[in-house]
Amino acid sequence: MKARHRGSALIEFAFAFAVLTPLVAGFVQHGYAIWLHADLQSAVRAGARHAASRSREGDFQNDVRQVVLSFRAAPGLAPEHVKVYIEKEVPCRVTVAIDGYRLPAILGDVTFRGSPRATFPCLVE
Repeated sequence: MKARHRGSALIEFAFAFAVLTPLVAGFVQHGYAIWLHADLQSAVRAGARHAASRSREGDFQNDVRQVVLSFRAAPGLAPEHVKVYIEKEVPCRVTVAIDGYRLPAILGDVTFRGSPRATFPCLVE
């Protein structure tokens, strides 16, 4: 009777491994994307806070982009991914967002489109 069940544990392990490996990889990748989103949220918040507290003279948008990139840059994050919007209506507001940044993933790329985003009222006109 024992000879008939020999090797069945290896086959069960192979089936379980084939199902659990992509599941665990997906959990890890999703967790990394959430962590990266939170990190980018802190960076755009710092950029929006910097933009709200200074005048709009000179190379204003590039200064804000550099603040976002230097805070904690995600791998592959470029200045063209950081968007700066100024609403001049009363009250004036500055919005900084990440748009078009792609995070390569095992199970498919994750693209950030306008999120994370932070908006602050202008402190300096």
